[in-house]
Amino acid sequence: VKRGWGFNGFTMEIYEGIIIVSERLKGGLDLDVDLDKFQLNYISKTDREFIKLIYEATNWIAKKIDLKSLSNKIIMKNNTGTGMFIRKYCELLPKDCYYIAVDNKLDFLRYTKEVLEKKSERPKIIFICTEFDDMPIKDNIIDIIIALNRAESNVFFVT
Repeated sequence: VKRGWGFNGFTMEIYEGIIIVSERLKGGLDLDVDLDKFQLNYISKTDREFIKLIYEATNWIAKKIDLKSLSNKIIMKNNTGTGMFIRKYCELLPKDCYYIAVDNKLDFLRYTKEVLEKKSERPKIIFICTEFDDMPIKDNIIDIIIALNRAESNVFFVT
């Protein structure tokens, strides 16, 4: 299912429940990714040390934030990737918080969304396929931003 709309010169589409924002990304999206093989393919092509660092950073984040204190908060995770953080801590987050999963790769978001839909307990999750600079979110709306990847120097939180 694919729908699109726009206002004031801003356009976006929704594909399988994922908001696609960036015009630059729409042309190169692979909508036929086999999600059953996606995770195995990703792991086989990704440096094991990098995966280990992501896993360790995910654990560090969870220790630094009192997850239960996030009630009625809006959390955004930039570069969601395969959703390691949200997949691991999904059931511990308050059900009344909003979690915005952002990535510029639709296949990552599709995989993460499919996995999370199988969990019985989860917060409200919004999936957005875009470049971080093109985020369609008003200033001062996000309570916490979790950013973690090779391009960023460290993990940071904005509250």
